[in-house]
Amino acid sequence: MAHYNSVASEITKTRWIEPVYEVEPNSDEMLWEPWGDGFIRAPRLRPEAWQTVLEQADDKARSSLIFLFALQGINEGISKFTDEEIDEIDLQAPDLIPNCVVAILLVSGPELAMGAGNVSRGPVRSKRPGRNGPCPCGSGRKYKQCCGEN
Repeated sequence: MAHYNSVASEITKTRWIEPVYEVEPNSDEMLWEPWGDGFIRAPRLRPEAWQTVLEQADDKARSSLIFLFALQGINEGISKFTDEEIDEIDLQAPDLIPNCVVAILLVSGPELAMGAGNVSRGPVRSKRPGRNGPCPCGSGRKYKQCCGEN
């Protein structure tokens, strides 16, 4: 939750959040899948807030949300796209994701970033785990290989 609150705090400061992608060291390919997996955690954490965003969304924001969920379907192997379509989406996803995020943020405003549960408290600060300890975001990876990388 600390990572979520940190991101939420940054969103209230600016409307442009640049996604950070992992890079495959052998091919230098940008891997959008871990970012997409992390993004989908937000609607799962606060479904009521995201339902409100979906109801308020214009066509662009609604399409952006649908696209991001479709990316997660590809990531989880449950997509109905053909292999050729997936290959094309895979190439374009790193460039499309930032615009999707902006479209969603423009309709969500700070209400989503700082949902009712966080407004009075502000971001939650948690004790930083040891470098080799499990990451508090729940990824199952070591802190130094997850949120502690930056």
